[in-house]
Amino acid sequence: MAAPHRNNFRGVFERGDRETCVRMLNRLPSSMLKEELRHLHPRRALLLCSYLEPARFVALLKDLDRNERQRILSSATVKELGNLVLALPQTTIMTLLDELPARLTRDVVGALPVKVRREVEKALPWPAESVGLLMTKGWVQLLPTDSVKDAIGRIRTGAENRETARSCFVVDEDGQFVGSVPLEDIVLSDPDRPVMELLDPNPCQVSPLTPQDEAARIMSRYDRDVLPVVDGGRLIGLLTFDDVLDLIDQENAELFLQMGGLSSGEEQESPSILRQARRRLPCLLLCLVTGIMTTSLMKSFEEALSTVVALSFFIPLLVDTGGNTGSQASALVIRSMALGQMPDSTVWKVLVRELVTGLMLGLAMAAMAVGRAWMMGTQPPIWMVVASGMIAVVTLANAMGTLLPFAIRRMGFDPALLSGPLLSTIVDVAGLAVYLGIAARFLL
Repeated sequence: MAAPHRNNFRGVFERGDRETCVRMLNRLPSSMLKEELRHLHPRRALLLCSYLEPARFVALLKDLDRNERQRILSSATVKELGNLVLALPQTTIMTLLDELPARLTRDVVGALPVKVRREVEKALPWPAESVGLLMTKGWVQLLPTDSVKDAIGRIRTGAENRETARSCFVVDEDGQFVGSVPLEDIVLSDPDRPVMELLDPNPCQVSPLTPQDEAARIMSRYDRDVLPVVDGGRLIGLLTFDDVLDLIDQENAELFLQMGGLSSGEEQESPSILRQARRRLPCLLLCLVTGIMTTSLMKSFEEALSTVVALSFFIPLLVDTGGNTGSQASALVIRSMALGQMPDSTVWKVLVRELVTGLMLGLAMAAMAVGRAWMMGTQPPIWMVVASGMIAVVTLANAMGTLLPFAIRRMGFDPALLSGPLLSTIVDVAGLAVYLGIAARFLL
């Protein structure tokens, strides 16, 4: 395109004349278009790219050098990229996603409508929840023959726009991963010293098939801010601390939803009221069913409650205490499971410990409950029932809060689903049955 025509195009673009700009872009060669993009602010470059046909936009991205591609894509919001994915043919969606940083790919895929997301996830190169979908593909690469001076030169020319240059990675001529070298060791060493003498003596690496939560535990256990991802001996990416931090934030958000009995598979801020109601209904129906069981249970002990009305005064006290105790126990177990500190083989050891703990807690809570019963002017037989019920309910709740996460995990489900309504309703019914059973045994 001649200079006058190019200036004319720039003027049309700056005026925001989209229709004319699109017509001129159709006649603009890709080489000229790439030159125009280099002179624009990233957001303006992204706007110009949005005027292109989606397929041409993806083809243009592949032709750009890595730094320019990242400069433009990093300015796009998740919503903008999601809209672009929806406009692309199925065959070119993966081409676009391959050009995005791993974290951005995950966010874009997660923001897609459920049906589209499931189709895209099937086409992803690595399984869901694996390191392969989280890794970064840019790093500073050294050769085994490099000296410290050579390494510093490579860092200066290759670290720009890298997510981390705190570690450098040695790869031989055949592409095989040799090891990593901390940046501080390079900076503090003699310029003529071979980098092979600086290799990390305790290397850590993961496979692209490694589960993301396991990789996060490795990073935490060995205090690493970056892990090489190696497949068949070849370095194919990095897992950075930022990647893991994003993962933890996402899992925490999902955990909060699960604690409320909600699924995490869809956006919380859905525009559909019907969809929101449908998501919340199953958990509420479960709570309603257990509530019906509670009323039926109280009906079966109607004689005891009508004979000694004071028994009903302490039902909320015992039920709430049992629910809180079970939630505490399950939270401790689930946290230890998440950190990899509690395999299934430890279940009986943990159960015995929690039974003893529950008994101690029950005795302390029973003393408080008896004091309250005395202040209300009830008779000693009521004190005995309340104390016995409190000890039994707290001990039982502690045991259930310990065992249920193990049982749920053995069935292949997420133990975090126990948190909140599910565990509380189970403990409520069991605790009420124990309390009323003790009352019927000793007072009738």
